[in-house]
Amino acid sequence: MRREHGKFKQLLCVFILLFAAALTGCGKDNNVTTSGKSMDGGLSRAEYIGMLGEIFGYDTYVSETDIFSDVSSTNEYYPEIQAAAEWQIIDSGERFEPDKAASISFALESAVRAIGTDDIAASGATVDVNSLADFYVSNIAQIDLSNAEASITADIASQIIDYAKSYDNNLVLPQITEMEFVEGVKTAGMGIRLNADGATGVLSADEGYSVGDIVYLDATDTSLARAIKITGIEGETFTFEEAAIEETYTYLNIQGSFQGKVIEAVSASDGTAVGLGQEIYDEMKAYNMSVRDRDYTLTYLANSAKVDSGGDHIVFTANFDVQKNNANTKASANGQLVVGIKNIRADVKYESSGMLRPFDPKIVELKFHFDSEVSSEIHGSVATSIPLGEAYIQVWGPLNIKVMLTAHLGADGNVSISYTTENVMTVGWQKGAGLSKKFDSDAHADFEADATLTAEATLLVDLRIGWKKASYSVTNAQVTSGAVAAAKVEADLLGEQPTCVDLKLYVPLKWGVNQTGCIITDINSNWKYSGVIWDSESSPVKLHMHLEDWKRTAGDVCTRKEVVEQELTTPEGEPLEEINPFDFEPIEFDFIELVSYAMYLGEGESMSIGFDSIPEGYAQADLKYEVLDPSVCSVSNGTVKSNNAGSTIVKISTGDGMFTVALAVTVNEDYSIEGFQRL
Repeated sequence: MRREHGKFKQLLCVFILLFAAALTGCGKDNNVTTSGKSMDGGLSRAEYIGMLGEIFGYDTYVSETDIFSDVSSTNEYYPEIQAAAEWQIIDSGERFEPDKAASISFALESAVRAIGTDDIAASGATVDVNSLADFYVSNIAQIDLSNAEASITADIASQIIDYAKSYDNNLVLPQITEMEFVEGVKTAGMGIRLNADGATGVLSADEGYSVGDIVYLDATDTSLARAIKITGIEGETFTFEEAAIEETYTYLNIQGSFQGKVIEAVSASDGTAVGLGQEIYDEMKAYNMSVRDRDYTLTYLANSAKVDSGGDHIVFTANFDVQKNNANTKASANGQLVVGIKNIRADVKYESSGMLRPFDPKIVELKFHFDSEVSSEIHGSVATSIPLGEAYIQVWGPLNIKVMLTAHLGADGNVSISYTTENVMTVGWQKGAGLSKKFDSDAHADFEADATLTAEATLLVDLRIGWKKASYSVTNAQVTSGAVAAAKVEADLLGEQPTCVDLKLYVPLKWGVNQTGCIITDINSNWKYSGVIWDSESSPVKLHMHLEDWKRTAGDVCTRKEVVEQELTTPEGEPLEEINPFDFEPIEFDFIELVSYAMYLGEGESMSIGFDSIPEGYAQADLKYEVLDPSVCSVSNGTVKSNNAGSTIVKISTGDGMFTVALAVTVNEDYSIEGFQRL
């Protein structure tokens, strides 16, 4: 949007939108209405499977030949039909009869198979594979089966699939947790402590460990599960390194519904970690951070993170100031952004193909349930991406989920937005079948603005095996959602035409699967996907308004005698429908990451700080250390030496101050292993 006259600025300074909308989804009575609708000229079987495959995410396949003799690659729905046969949603007989009318019974049976009869049975429901239509009617939604062979229309098919999808999203599966260890692997008992240097630990005298032993340490409320290899023992002190997955496990079968438990969150602005050691972590220490993005400099970012007690809620808050560096423009912006996820639940399936093959999966599925929230106030002109932070969520055993959050901001004016969604993100794969993927979201938004805006957040969800450095991505998915709006003013300053304001708001939703490398893409590099779920036309939350002299017109129609083009554009002049100011790629969070963010020492004891990663272009030898209370400890070349009992913070920074992290140091008068639980 261009502002060519001072008058335009006055005209734009009005809060035009106050909007709340919701995607209602399925009806409350769970009835599929067939009465009053003609069954003639309904969907064909191919068309129905095409619909089912698109909505449930079954549209990739591995078969190199036609599964059915009467369905060739020229068929419009060939990918969905091939995939449905591989996933056993339809019988893979010789013929499919794609042009035959899709009957009610065929539609119901296929929908139940798309959910998965094994999953339905595991959830506790009784399902007879020979009576799937009856199961649908009794457990999912009511539909008249008196004429089960009648054909269905597209509307009825959509209802059948939507109800099945809702049932699938709400399944709660029992937990199966089977791990087979390599012979000789030991499970840590009481009385073992790993130090914050990531290389040493302390053992009690009766543990009986030897050099070369691989020790599995189970997950706790503050640590992910991990395995270590003992490399040296001297008295009660030992040295170790991370054990490889293949050195630890021969077989993994972890399945079921697991409530999210946030083990650790890391703020991208200063690298400070928060876990669940206290009831609530709030108002984390924030440091200045300057980054370059296009023609903008982020001059200040105060980024805090909060993990509520219970671990199913992580919220990042960023207060920012932005200065635009441009020869012709000196624009700036400031504001606050809140991005968070809550009510986290992960439905996971990971089963190895056989013994001694932990990295050769037979089945992989991640269904990630979460509510997301984005709220922001932006004042000024800005277009930038801000990494907020990452969090680790425990699933079970060596399986965990890494979540990365990034904010995308684009505004030209004053923006106030509140946006929430309830989401289910699914990605699955099994031997002999292609990739399945599905994303469901219910959106709610409140919004005020006097200008063009984009306010979005990207969430990257990565299912991993192992602990941090010694971990591998199994599969991952990412979603970008938020709000886009534009206001355009046409003023006839010298004539008699009314001042026109045209406004448009919508909620975009984009997502992708396996955009970063993982075990699934190692199996097949083509098993990636990205696409747009909601755009300006399909968004469930959208509004178009037309005002003349600040009053809304009937039907939102312009009454000017002289028609003025009302094409809405971004500040760069691009059509609003094509707005895409940000690349749909995850931002790599580059900051100092420690093995542990807490160090415990006895008086007179020394310990090296363990580093997991240091930003590219920096060396550990160049890091600077600042001790807030030097009476407690001192630091030299990355080694902390205790002085007196007490607690303090060691601030670790790169030489230019670009990256900073905080290490909590506690010195006890008599610090021993007694009373410590295993990690």
